[in-house]
Amino acid sequence: MRNFLVVAFGVVFGVILAVLLKLDGLAYWVCLIVSMFIIQYIFSGANLSKQKIKTEYGFIRPAMAYKVNLSIEVNPKAILGESFKEGSEGYHFIEKILNDPQIEADREDSFLGKVFNFTLIRDEISGLAVIYDCNNKEFIDEIQIYGYFLRCNAEKLKQKYNIESSLINTHLVLEDCALGYTDKWAPLAGMDKPVSHGIPTDMIIEALNRLKVYWGNPMMAIKKFNKTLQEYLDKEKIEYDTSNIQDFGIGTTFQGKEMDKKYARLIKKHTGLEVYDEHLNYHLFKGEHVIASIAIKFMDKMEFV
Repeated sequence: MRNFLVVAFGVVFGVILAVLLKLDGLAYWVCLIVSMFIIQYIFSGANLSKQKIKTEYGFIRPAMAYKVNLSIEVNPKAILGESFKEGSEGYHFIEKILNDPQIEADREDSFLGKVFNFTLIRDEISGLAVIYDCNNKEFIDEIQIYGYFLRCNAEKLKQKYNIESSLINTHLVLEDCALGYTDKWAPLAGMDKPVSHGIPTDMIIEALNRLKVYWGNPMMAIKKFNKTLQEYLDKEKIEYDTSNIQDFGIGTTFQGKEMDKKYARLIKKHTGLEVYDEHLNYHLFKGEHVIASIAIKFMDKMEFV
């Protein structure tokens, strides 16, 4: 149907052009046919795929279609302290608190212990940009989740576990990958004030897009990000975690394997990124209040599935 409409538009355009130029006979038909082929080429996928875009971060690259698997959770250390141990031990401790009847934790409204999963689909050629909420199985306009870091009996929590924080029993909103306070007069009107600056997902995704264009794989472990992004991560003390290496189930760990110097120089020149010669399942960022993981796939043959 699309091809038919493009050809029809080409014919109409050719007729109008021939009439305006007062052509007749063979010149009329040449104008019509040439116009049809020109319009078809202009709107063909092959031509559109060659379009260049300049991003808000200064990169100039081809327009692309891709999807991002984004997972967001609050950082338990924000209220449980730096002594909180990650992994199964930490998970069991969170479950112990949430299941303790004396703590009276509201699991429905509390962010603690939950992971929010989203799929972002973007086609820069057509302008399509959608967000799919994997938890609630619905499309949404924006990532905006209201609730509490932890809603519970704060007095009992302090008595039994020696845990107290101003974030407990405070109405908050997770907006993209930032945590903030809501307006007390309009609690569902979005973020009134951030608790701290969040994880810059758009800037990270653009850096990975750049890596895809100039190296072919956006899931390489990053040694150092481009200057603007790296300065932001350093300033906000956001940790980049490379522990989730793509090991294909054989149990290998991240080795910090250096990229061949020749290729490393080219990648840095074109992307501003320094990378390791190792692949990750997802890029993991740990902020003071929010943790986010990002995995990206592009519409390349069978990769975009």
